Formats: sequence, structure tokens, C-alpha cells
Amino acid sequence: MEGRTASGTQKATSLGFPTVNLSYESKNVPDTGIYAGALIYDGEEYPGAVCLAPNGKLEIYCFETIPFTHSKEVSVAFMKRMSDYINGSDDEMKEKIARDVETAKQFFVDSEEKIG
Repeated sequence: MEGRTASGTQKATSLGFPTVNLSYESKNVPDTGIYAGALIYDGEEYPGAVCLAPNGKLEIYCFETIPFTHSKEVSVAFMKRMSDYINGSDDEMKEKIARDVETAKQFFVDSEEKIG
């Protein structure tokens, strides 16, 4: 999916998982949930965990810190759906995000092993 970086509510950041938020206009949207995926920014691919919420909010937590600017054209690749989206207490969300991030990291480790 293609879109523009946008300001978010900083909720994920307050839980220890800063994300890049995207605004998009795509009609071809995958199911809501959490995915292993990547942000494609300035020709570089940054793996991470992608969240597509029921309200249409799209954000990605990249495993490495990236310098980015708001209102920049980017793409997000959805590689594997890992879990459902939930909305819970801060503690529940923090635990779920941590599990999803670890699952996404393992997806990339496993993918490298299959390719290499």
C-alpha cells in the first residue's frame, strides 16, 4: 500500500513502540490485524510489525530507528498476517505489541533461513 507519513496520537510511542503512521486512499486494503511487513522509504526497506486497525489506521513499528519526515510518500508491504487487532488496557496492549514484534522478527529470521 502506498501513502504518506502522518502524525499519530503517540499512543504506541507511550507504550514503548514508536510507529510511523500512514494516511492512504487505497481501495485494495487487506484484512485488519497485525502483520509482519516492511516500510519502503527513500528506496530502503525497513522490516517491522504493521498494524491495520478496524478504523483504517495504518502504522508500522520498524525494528530499527529510521529518520523520516512527515508528509513523505512511502509504501508498506504486508508479508504475513500474524494476529488479530485488539483494543485493550495499556498493559494488555503493551504485552500484545511485544509478542507481535517478536513474532514478526521471527518471521524475518525464518524467511532468511529459507532463502539462504
